[in-house]
Amino acid sequence: AAAVASLDAVGRRGRVSHGVLLKAPDHPAVAAAVRRVVARGIPVVTLVTDVHDCGRAAYVGLDNAAAGRTAAYLVSRWLARSSGTVLVTMSRSTFFGERERVDAFVSQLAKEAPPLRTAVVSDTDGLDATLAAAVRDVLAREPDVCAVYSVGGGNRALAKEFERAGRECRVFVAHDLDTDNIDMLAGGVLDAVLHHDLRADMRRALRQVLRAHRVLAGAPTSVSANVEVVTPHNLPARLLRD
Repeated sequence: AAAVASLDAVGRRGRVSHGVLLKAPDHPAVAAAVRRVVARGIPVVTLVTDVHDCGRAAYVGLDNAAAGRTAAYLVSRWLARSSGTVLVTMSRSTFFGERERVDAFVSQLAKEAPPLRTAVVSDTDGLDATLAAAVRDVLAREPDVCAVYSVGGGNRALAKEFERAGRECRVFVAHDLDTDNIDMLAGGVLDAVLHHDLRADMRRALRQVLRAHRVLAGAPTSVSANVEVVTPHNLPARLLRD
């Protein structure tokens, strides 16, 4: 509802807008609101996660399916021929980008490591308390959880639940080099972080808006960023805190 209201206010009541960079749920009401913005002559570029059938000019962000497959590859290699369950957590299933990551991960893991199963936790909004309760329930129900692919954040709370339950997380793969993940990666709690340059995404997204206005040559084009695998051994020194 908030996203729809914000979109409907764009370019109205004397406000001038030359474009919208949008991260929003993949929902029919959001798609309809985007179409209304586009009908007012304002280009919309979806950022990080896409919205279906909305008439947007372009999508710019991570190749989410490739990221999910990469996570499955890493988990399967680190766990070798082990059996067990991989816990997959996402913040909100209405975000198409998160669904893409999870679907690709589950599909690729089944190919790479058939003995491994998945247990998916969704719609926690990445909030520590909500996520912790959901993870606690899975750990109580699934005695063989041995790894985590965290799509939606809340990783400190997630790690604490493993510690509280006295359970070992043999492989922990997450997304984005935020402050928590940098500390957890440097401290050996996370094994790998799948990262992409959001600042570069913003620059690419703005280029698509300029193309839509014919300020730059060419038509607006969707741009998917490659995923970067960051481990404790290639963590950029500039990100480490003393």
